Amino acid sequence: MLQTYQDSPAFANNQIFAAADYNVLRSNLQTLDRVTLLGRVAFSRYAATTADNPAKTDADPLSVWYGSFEYTTSATTATVVTWSASVLGTETYQVYFDGVLRGSITAANGNQAITINNINTFGYNEGQVVDVDVRLVGTNTASQYQVWDAYISPLALSDAWPGVPTFGAISSANLNQLSNAIDWIARRVNLQRFQPFFTVRKFPGLFWSPTTWPIWSGTITRSTNATQLVLRTWYSGAGGYTEFLELLVNGAVVQSIGPISGDSGATFIYDMSGIAVGALAAIQFRSTVTAGAGNDTIRTRHSIVDCFVQDPAPTYQTQPPVETATGSDTFATVQSQLNSLATNANALKSRIDSNTDRWSRRRFFRRRYGLDGPGGFQQEYYTPIMFPQRARLGDLLIVKGQNIGIGWGSFGLNVINDEPGGHIGVEWTQNENLIGADAAETVRIGFDRFAGLYPGKLYAITGTDVRYVAEQLLQIG
Repeated sequence: MLQTYQDSPAFANNQIFAAADYNVLRSNLQTLDRVTLLGRVAFSRYAATTADNPAKTDADPLSVWYGSFEYTTSATTATVVTWSASVLGTETYQVYFDGVLRGSITAANGNQAITINNINTFGYNEGQVVDVDVRLVGTNTASQYQVWDAYISPLALSDAWPGVPTFGAISSANLNQLSNAIDWIARRVNLQRFQPFFTVRKFPGLFWSPTTWPIWSGTITRSTNATQLVLRTWYSGAGGYTEFLELLVNGAVVQSIGPISGDSGATFIYDMSGIAVGALAAIQFRSTVTAGAGNDTIRTRHSIVDCFVQDPAPTYQTQPPVETATGSDTFATVQSQLNSLATNANALKSRIDSNTDRWSRRRFFRRRYGLDGPGGFQQEYYTPIMFPQRARLGDLLIVKGQNIGIGWGSFGLNVINDEPGGHIGVEWTQNENLIGADAAETVRIGFDRFAGLYPGKLYAITGTDVRYVAEQLLQIG
């Protein structure tokens, strides 16, 4: 949970430098220190509902991946990273923004980057959410196609970094320079968006042996400090056969849990410090059944709760002490404290600059898994099973879609069908509609509208046509 950020104070000549103003500068730096150490959620490739991989079938063109991104005026380039296997050279990736073809590349085995330049000339407005469809056109039906990453870049402010002062004398000029520097960092951080994870809840596994079942797959990058990969899962009804849960990174099993039984959570943790900063790592979570299966009535249900990278042992900056209105400090003490704040502000600026992948790229948001379009059978059926969720972090919620709601509080289970191995969804105790059913639109809503949804509390975005969800960290002037 983060502390509240306040606009840093302005100072004038012949004004008393009050303890309250100093404390605001200090508190804001403490908040920004914690924010700039945050990792990111994984980028979703696919889930088990579409088999283990979107493969070319009888659809031409095939939608390999669809989602949306939120445009910002500093961004000039969009990048879509693909991965293909068993390509015969007869297929082409095509990238559409709001229905307009913006980029393409002939598919080849392995990773490829589709670079779309000059997106700042496409006529988008600041904050506009653009729908994206990555299609595959061609004749080969044996290939595999995935989107491993997608983002716009760079993220940058229009005004230059003001720098930080060195406090010899204490004046309104150098106090304002420090205050402006702290607010600059806050506005720079605010260019990034914090997206939820598209969770998969209570999805039935397979029931024959021997077999492996890839339940979820994605990619992620680490930053300088966020080197620990965390995948949180839950399983229920396990034990009818011999089953293991496995985490794979770049194709290798790095952790295995099992044999599993009963109902329990399972958290996988992997040290990514051996992978280069900003390098894509492929992640897969799968179930492996080795013996004893064959009965459809005893299928384990799997939930993918979250996947992200974090700093395993964050080292926070040492801030100078809080001051009280009745305190009494020497000039040298105040001078030292202000120089400490300036040093910390400069270090945060350097931290942002040195983690380009984390702070200069705004990721696309992946829509619900499924090979049909919004409103189709899979979209409607899987609405209570697959949905974006996260613990609230920021001040502002940004959502695009049609007939969309938010759920929070506690949740219960909803049986979608009573067949053996059927799906079980989730229902929330508190719900509110965000967007009506008439047309897709984008809304920006302060979290204070939702009673009890405090920072750190879990929420989910519900509806069949969820196109984009993200949090803006701060509402600042």
